[in-house]
Amino acid sequence: MSGHHKWDNIRPQAEIRPAMSYNQEGEAKMSYLSPSRTYKAILRGDRVEWCGQAPDQQSPMEVQITVTEPEPSPAKRGWQMAAALERLAAAGGIPEIADPVQWQRETRQGRPLAGRAD
Repeated sequence: MSGHHKWDNIRPQAEIRPAMSYNQEGEAKMSYLSPSRTYKAILRGDRVEWCGQAPDQQSPMEVQITVTEPEPSPAKRGWQMAAALERLAAAGGIPEIADPVQWQRETRQGRPLAGRAD
């Protein structure tokens, strides 16, 4: 059969993955997704600067950008944890735990404490 098919332009190395979706009536619909690829980039205003390999782009393409936040330093994480514990203590603790000491004993039961012999 000759003619053009909508999949004719897919490069041979691209894997096509089936995707199943359902409408409100519960009827299944099969579609095919080309694989997504992840590239590192730096966003500066409305410009994207690729870090390393960039997508093979012959024409405009739709992208989804996920902004990653830098990991806080261990010192900052410590301050954040302390602040969260202070807020928890100020709120009266966890209402479901009536006796924190008993809860801790039950939680640790069966596990040896680090650095301590039985």
